[in-house]
Amino acid sequence: KKKFYVGEVVPVEIRFYVDAHYGFSTMGPPNFGGEGVLTDRFKDPEQSREERNNLIYTVATFRTLFAAVKTGVLDIPPATLDIAVAIPE
Repeated sequence: KKKFYVGEVVPVEIRFYVDAHYGFSTMGPPNFGGEGVLTDRFKDPEQSREERNNLIYTVATFRTLFAAVKTGVLDIPPATLDIAVAIPE
C-alpha cells in the first residue's frame, strides 16, 4: 500500500533472504520506520524456503503494524537487520 491516512493502521511484512547454504540467526528485530511513522513491536520471524532465479534461500519474514502520525509525504528508508551468518570453512 503506497497511500494511507494519518492514524490508519497498516500491516507490514518484511522479508530477508539468505542463501540456504548458510545458517544464520537474527540479532534482534529489524530497523524499520522513519520520521512520522509509529511501528508496533515485531513478532518473532517465521522462516521458510524459497527458490528465486534457480537459487534456494532461507527467508525470515517479520510482521508488524505501522501508522502515520503526521501528514504529507513520508520517507520510509529500507529495513535493515543484524544477523550472524555461519560460513563453512
